[in-house]
Amino acid sequence: MSNKTSTVTAKPTPRVLRSPRSVEMLGNRLDLLVEADDFPRASVVRYTVAPGFTAPPQLHHHVSDDVLMIVLAGALAVSGVEGEVEAGPGEVVVLRHGTPFAWRNASAEEEAVYLGVYAPGGFEQYFPAIQAAASSAGGLSPEVVFPLWEQYGIAVSDTD
Repeated sequence: MSNKTSTVTAKPTPRVLRSPRSVEMLGNRLDLLVEADDFPRASVVRYTVAPGFTAPPQLHHHVSDDVLMIVLAGALAVSGVEGEVEAGPGEVVVLRHGTPFAWRNASAEEEAVYLGVYAPGGFEQYFPAIQAAASSAGGLSPEVVFPLWEQYGIAVSDTD
């Protein structure tokens, strides 16, 4: 066991983040539990997903971010190049950056809840940005979505 001291400047006591910023859109609630300003190495978003909700149906990927989807309640259906998988409570979907995927709530009747963990932190800022852009433009359209995808490192996946 080493007795080396760390050169990292740590906070003198642990922090408890108690009041997440929330974003509501398209019938979903996103609680930004850990933002990059709190912890630059990862961010955490709690998604409460409306029954039947489908995220962008086309396969897309995060250019630099690795993503974990930790299912707390309900079920998610996550599609990839080779088909679809379903994840239920206690299961984790692992999406290394560059992995093509699309996702949806697997149920048309029940909410799904999952934690989205993004490493490094910063991607969580996409959600307030898209909410503000959609509000300003009067809704979501490719003209609203795709510039933000580019800004936040999301790309449509070429699966040919």
